[in-house]
Amino acid sequence: MADEDLEALRRQPQAESILLAIPGVRSVAFGGKVAGGQPTHQFAYIVYVDKKKPPNEVPAGQMIPREIEGVPTDVLEEGQPRQLSGIIQGGIRIVARYTTGGVTNSTAGTLGCIGRSLSAQQNNGPPDVMLSCYHVLYSDGFGQAGDEVIEEGCCTNTTLGFVGTESKYDGLVDAALAHFKSGVDVHAQVHGDAVTATLDLRPGNPDPNAPKRGIDLLPPAVRQQIWDLKFHVHKFGEKTHLTNGVIRTINKSTLAFVDDGFPIPARSAQLAIVGVPSPYVFSDKGDSGSVILDDSGRVVGLLWGHGDVPTGVVETWANHIADVTDALNVTIATNPPIGPWRIPESALPRFPEHLQRELDSVGSMRLLPKLYRKHVDEVDHLLRFNRLVGETFRFNHGPAGVHALGDLMCGRLDTVPEHLNGQPWATCVDRIVDAFLLKASPSLKGNLEALRPLLAAFGGRTYREILTQLSAFDTRPILQ
Repeated sequence: MADEDLEALRRQPQAESILLAIPGVRSVAFGGKVAGGQPTHQFAYIVYVDKKKPPNEVPAGQMIPREIEGVPTDVLEEGQPRQLSGIIQGGIRIVARYTTGGVTNSTAGTLGCIGRSLSAQQNNGPPDVMLSCYHVLYSDGFGQAGDEVIEEGCCTNTTLGFVGTESKYDGLVDAALAHFKSGVDVHAQVHGDAVTATLDLRPGNPDPNAPKRGIDLLPPAVRQQIWDLKFHVHKFGEKTHLTNGVIRTINKSTLAFVDDGFPIPARSAQLAIVGVPSPYVFSDKGDSGSVILDDSGRVVGLLWGHGDVPTGVVETWANHIADVTDALNVTIATNPPIGPWRIPESALPRFPEHLQRELDSVGSMRLLPKLYRKHVDEVDHLLRFNRLVGETFRFNHGPAGVHALGDLMCGRLDTVPEHLNGQPWATCVDRIVDAFLLKASPSLKGNLEALRPLLAAFGGRTYREILTQLSAFDTRPILQ
């Protein structure tokens, strides 16, 4: 984030006072401007309105300015606000961590939805697994069953569970399951929207004597919607978030290709989706594992890739969900019945035990775990659902910084990096803290201000040096 963008971020309260006075404006944020469905790599004041209108329908004096003090605006529609809890559901970013040759690596993607494994079905148990792509959970073939699956959060990476043995990677399906650890709360939703059922859109059975399936069992009106490119779907993925599209075909064949050194087999009988309005892009790298839903909340597919077609339109490709559930012996959890469900047995501690012991020995810093537990949910919520905070965190290499601290605590790093992707550690910390201070609660603001010098000084330090810093830190300004 350049200095002029940071200055625009600091001036957001003044911009909000202007924009929120305009009827129909719900909220204002600061983030990346999008034009024609594509990022412009330019920051803007994001103006969320009840409904976008043509200029000739906007009453005099209610037009949103194109820019404020040189900062452009970007107008987006926003539905009725609702509060999202920290309960795990589909649409969130997950990372599978694997180790090869003593080196820990990771692959990121999207948790598609919640399901019931064969064991849970046989025992009439609650949902116990998460569904994503094989190439996400098995890390492009480098991972294995038992690898840790985490949700990247604010102050730590929260372990959700572990990769299971249920997987399939062939010419029909790219899918796998991970089993939740005990104590996790899960919900049969995708980003707050209920998953109501699954819908089999597979091509009809080629054997006329075999039982009918998929498209052959659908009402004629639904089949006609598909042929007319009017069957609307949507998804929520880690990279492009909520996007809308239409099914282009239910019987797509793709050629084998290599992506970042990982071979992708030729596939047949796949869903192909295009974004609407055209040429809006429906997905991007990082959205793999998202589920495709229709307007009624029924899951129809599992997103695994995308590519250009001769017309220049970018298609998204997905497995039929019926092929996925058949291959993995899994059922998709639906709502109703209304959750959430808690994975049985007690949860693992959210704060690393060995670090807790070290801090207890420091004495005055016994307060740190308490502050962590007090603020972790608010910070995590701001990162996931506040555009300003989330984009500032990513643009200033916050995820890399969090990973570095985690690796330091686990002994995988000797020192905290002095630079993150060429940017000084202290600069990254200062800019991220500045963004949080604009949106945080009074208690979190006060503690961030007090902790800022300490956090900024971590760059280049060893684990023991950081503990020494903590022991010398004056905790009196901390608000408990």
